[in-house]
Amino acid sequence: MVREWAAATYDRVADPQARWGREVVDRLVLRGDERVLDAGCGSGRVTEYLLERLPRGRVIALDVSTTMLEEAGRRLATASGRVDFVLGRSRRSPAGRAAGRRRPLDRDVPLGAQS
Repeated sequence: MVREWAAATYDRVADPQARWGREVVDRLVLRGDERVLDAGCGSGRVTEYLLERLPRGRVIALDVSTTMLEEAGRRLATASGRVDFVLGRSRRSPAGRAAGRRRPLDRDVPLGAQS
């Protein structure tokens, strides 16, 4: 079972995580039209920054917490059509572990930072 987060509270106190996420995004070499996976998107603060770096691109915002995805949806409401919200499965659950072995991500989703 996935423990749900107090997403609004997390959003208010997650400045260190947002800073770290921006540092990672700043290392990405982007054209601006890619489709990028934000795994563990949380409340969408880094997703929002990714969208700034992708004026013609899209972001797949993935999280295992429904409340986090709802908070991210509120934050990114104006980015309609450029963000796909995906509820993932926790690797802690048997179903999540099985799904992780069964289906890899699409190949055209950039996953790593380039230095």
